[in-house]
Parts: sequence; structure tokens; C-alpha cells
Amino acid sequence: MENKKNKSIFPVIMTLFFIVFMALYLTRITDIYKYNQHSKMSITKEAMERFEKDIENGKDISIEDYIVPVKDYSNTISKLGNKTSNIVEEFMAKGIKRTFKVLASLFT
Repeated sequence: MENKKNKSIFPVIMTLFFIVFMALYLTRITDIYKYNQHSKMSITKEAMERFEKDIENGKDISIEDYIVPVKDYSNTISKLGNKTSNIVEEFMAKGIKRTFKVLASLFT
């Protein structure tokens, strides 16, 4: 009885891991992370106008005065998820390349 219960829990846990992995992977593919990183570096239109006025007025200029800080919500779990998805992506890419190489050798 106990063995059957353990067997029924395993697919549920694996399914949950798969769903979490797919969510992290899709987030990475859709470049949400890269967009957030890029938005940290971008200057808003208002900040650009202030920058131009400060140059015209001859004020002392510091980049920190014009960049809007964006809170970083990444944590160790999300970083681990990104690393895991990178490893799986490399593994899958190599596997697909090998598969197509074998298929190409069969047809040539």
C-alpha cells in the first residue's frame, strides 16, 4: 500500500517541476529578463530633457541623476531556474543537432 502511494506522488512532483521549468524557460525565451535588464540602463524622456537643460545651463552632470532605478526582483531560486534552463537548452540543442546529423547522413 505504501509503495503505491509513493508511486502516485512521483508523477505529481515531476509534473510540478516541469511546469515550473517551462514557466522559467518561457520567461527567458520571451526576453522578459533581458527587457528588465535593458530598462535599467534606459533613460526616460523626461530625464533626457533634464539632461539637455543641464548641459545648456552648464551644470555638473552625473549619470545617477538621470537614470531611474529599477528594483531587482531576482533571487537565488530564479537565478537557479535560469541556470537550469540554460543547461537544459544546451543539452536539447546538442541532442537536436545530433538527431538532424544522423537523419542527414541517412538521406545523403
